[in-house]
Amino acid sequence: MTEDFIQENEDRELFRRIKQGSEEAFRVVYGKYHRILYAVALKMLKDRSAAENAVQHVFVKLWIGRQEMTVMLSLRNYLYTMTRNYILNYLRSRNTELVHSYRLAQLVPEASDPLDAQIEREDLLQMLDTVSACRLPIALFGCHSGWAGYSNPRICRRYSTR
Repeated sequence: MTEDFIQENEDRELFRRIKQGSEEAFRVVYGKYHRILYAVALKMLKDRSAAENAVQHVFVKLWIGRQEMTVMLSLRNYLYTMTRNYILNYLRSRNTELVHSYRLAQLVPEASDPLDAQIEREDLLQMLDTVSACRLPIALFGCHSGWAGYSNPRICRRYSTR
């Protein structure tokens, strides 16, 4: 028997016990996987607090939804997939917030002080750079028909004077 096969069988038994409400089995799974899930979340989010929240969300969801869940192959892969999906949803949510903030900023009259205008522009470019680090396409400039579907780095390069 290979080590992976033994681990998968142990995980299946642990998950079966979790489905029956075993807090002890849940603690074992948490102890076994929380560090690796945290490392994955931290690598993707680059924010300790957000990574902790992601892992907490996954384990809370595992416990609350344990009776409806079915793990077909690997508990480790299932938890990893749950973590990745949570992170992708989190990033989409942050992206939506940024788009909303940008639209609100367009409603505010331009600053009369050139220094204020420069600071606002630099802040906006920094936010765009942050979003582009996520590598998620956004439609910030969707109202400008020529920019639909372009990546954040390309939009940033076009509107940047750097």
